[in-house]
Amino acid sequence: MFYDSLTGLPNAMLFLDRLQQAVAHAARRQQVVALLYMDVDGFKRISDRHGASAGDSLMQEIAERLGRCIQRKEDTLARLCGDQFAMVLGGIDGVEGAVTVLDKVNGAMKKHFLIGNCEQPVSLSIGASIFPDHGKDWSALLRNASIAMHQAKSAGGNGYCCYGKEGKKQQGSGVVVQATPLSPRLFKKFRSQGREGWASGFMGWP
Repeated sequence: MFYDSLTGLPNAMLFLDRLQQAVAHAARRQQVVALLYMDVDGFKRISDRHGASAGDSLMQEIAERLGRCIQRKEDTLARLCGDQFAMVLGGIDGVEGAVTVLDKVNGAMKKHFLIGNCEQPVSLSIGASIFPDHGKDWSALLRNASIAMHQAKSAGGNGYCCYGKEGKKQQGSGVVVQATPLSPRLFKKFRSQGREGWASGFMGWP
């Protein structure tokens, strides 16, 4: 009920519970929480070309690699749905703590993945938001991380950006993205195109 059947990771329901707990704990202790919202670049193309079984194997391998990037009990890695993952990093040292984990994720994704009978590069688009700077509650934190992720995606993928901050260039073919808060109109456009489908539907955003 609370775990993804494919990867064994916490699912969206457990993820939201962990996120709420982390934000409440940080608010009481005046600590910092980071949320990393991740989307696999070009996953539909990979799945269409190599089949659903290859897509499932890819999700399992990505989950395993991402899991090795965090070790603390305060941290949670979850598979939200489809090709989307998220990390909650509790009690970190501000943006620097999030960047440390982002660099680990970048390193974990550098090695090519075996898809079908060939090895291929696979990248992530990642959006980051920080409590309390980018949201005073869990829903704002999730919304803003999702916005930042879409900005990384629209800039070409294979990169990450922090909500309201300049993104960091990854090694190799990474990109630099300038993240600025999106207008409500543009945010609704994301929803209408189905790009915000899980988050808006799950949380009932207006």
